[in-house]
Formats: sequence, C-alpha cells, structure tokens
Amino acid sequence: MTGFSEPFGPGEKPRPDFQGKASTCTSHAVGKALTGGLHYGRFGTTLDVSQDGVVNALIQLINNVGACWPDEFDQKSILAYDRTSSMYYKIGINVDECDFPELQKNWALASFVVIYNNSQGSHCIYVNKVEN
Repeated sequence: MTGFSEPFGPGEKPRPDFQGKASTCTSHAVGKALTGGLHYGRFGTTLDVSQDGVVNALIQLINNVGACWPDEFDQKSILAYDRTSSMYYKIGINVDECDFPELQKNWALASFVVIYNNSQGSHCIYVNKVEN
C-alpha cells in the first residue's frame, strides 16, 4: 500500500485533551508522553493504547486529582490495553530530569514533559516537537 504519510501503523498519537477543573496537568502530560512513546516505538515496542485510558490509569496509580510532579510516577507501572493485539501490557515508567541538549540527544529514545511557571503557578505539558 502507498499513500500513507506516516511510517507507523494505526494507533493513537498524543492529542490535546481537557483536564477539567482538577489540577491533573502532570498526569495528562505524562499520559501523552507514554501514548506518544508507545505509538512512535520510542520505548522499544509499538503499542496502540488509548490516551484517555493511560491518563486515567496514571490518576488511579497515584490516587490524586491534585497537583503533582512528574517524578511521582518514577519507577511505577500501569497496565495498558493494546488495541492491535487485544492484550494488556505492564508499562514501566522512568522519569529523569534533563536539560535541553539531553532532550535533543535522546529525542528518538524517550518522550518528554516540561514544567514551566505561568500566572497560576507551575504547569506541566507534553513536548510534542522541538524547534530551534
């Protein structure tokens, strides 16, 4: 088959979502990072997981709809359902702090979130792409 602009099979890419009134930006950002990493094969395998399912699993994992830091997910795991194989997979999570040169160097091997300050305090977002 030809005509596909993406070298990956069907699957859910990270997409914008709405966290509601809860302070769950970190859970949403990490959920997008996991969904993207699995979709693009950055973690060594490609899985078709639901971003909403991953985010909900993360919120359940820490049992918190309040603000948290990404490292609260470090060395933890969730179960994620792969829609292609109809199997569940245990997804391990490793969170490390890095600087911009490390992000650029490891872009193909990991997914990233960023914390920045805005008028309401700290906010966490998923890094979809990097431009100079």
